[in-house]
Amino acid sequence: MGNFVWVLLELNQVKKRGVGNASLPRMSPEDLLDQPDYRLYRPVEFEARYVCDRSSVTDDLRLVVFTKPEKAYDYAGDSIVGDEEDIAVIEVSTKDLLHRVFRGNRNGLCVVDPVPLSAAIAGHADRHELVDVPATIGELLSDE
Repeated sequence: MGNFVWVLLELNQVKKRGVGNASLPRMSPEDLLDQPDYRLYRPVEFEARYVCDRSSVTDDLRLVVFTKPEKAYDYAGDSIVGDEEDIAVIEVSTKDLLHRVFRGNRNGLCVVDPVPLSAAIAGHADRHELVDVPATIGELLSDE
């Protein structure tokens, strides 16, 4: 695995009264066809948390990571989140995950490239792909 992986973030927009973050900016794609007018933009703030899954065997929380962005987008399309949340796919280094998510604990659990629910239901995944094998963040770092 390379130096970078893709993770999913659940985003929940912070709603504040006053300037800037009361709602998402209102604009249409036509507003941005020529030169973007930066007066159309205003700050929007989100709370974010990493998407994790729970092991059905050990009941441990595991960070969901992907080796390719396409796999992350496929999985994100099937993810069910609350009414107020959206999902973003971000690229991050495995070293950043070690320090920011697992606080230096090399034994922090991840699940790499889980199969999207729709692929499992439709039979597009092999049986062995349906069983998520956990990996530690330390193992992902040693693959670099």
